[in-house]
Amino acid sequence: MDLQFARKAQQKPLTMLKYMMAKGDTNVPEHSLLDALWPDSDGDAAYNAFKTKLHRLRKLLGSKNALVHKQGVLAFNVFIVWTDTLAFTSCCSRINHILEEQDGVETALQLLNELPLLYRGSFIPEEQFSWVIPEREKLRSKFLTANQKIADVLEHQGQWQNAIHCYRQALGI
Repeated sequence: MDLQFARKAQQKPLTMLKYMMAKGDTNVPEHSLLDALWPDSDGDAAYNAFKTKLHRLRKLLGSKNALVHKQGVLAFNVFIVWTDTLAFTSCCSRINHILEEQDGVETALQLLNELPLLYRGSFIPEEQFSWVIPEREKLRSKFLTANQKIADVLEHQGQWQNAIHCYRQALGI
């Protein structure tokens, strides 16, 4: 889903969306959202603001089912919402798993080609919230680590051109 707006978007629902992505897309504790987005509000006022912004964010996403809110946790409904951060993290996990197998290098190389499509640079570069910066560095580190692991295996196998490709891709970031 690519968000597009006919008029100026409301910032707080978008900040909620960014916060959820920064916290891993799934199972974001409600209290952490309240503390991050409404730090100066008391509990009831923050919760009421949260409920209003959650309703508006669901409207922006085009589905009331896009976000699941239950038992004090907020999560994207993965059957409705796709995010590049979750797809990127999944791709890195698959690379790690595949490289543990002896015959997984070709598949890892295919996944390596997916990485730059999913990781296109710094996470939410225009934002300087304190909760964005650690996620930005974590994603960057995952990208570099995945490239390094594949390059190490390729070097060990004598596939120098493919190893050089990995290093160049990492240097590009």
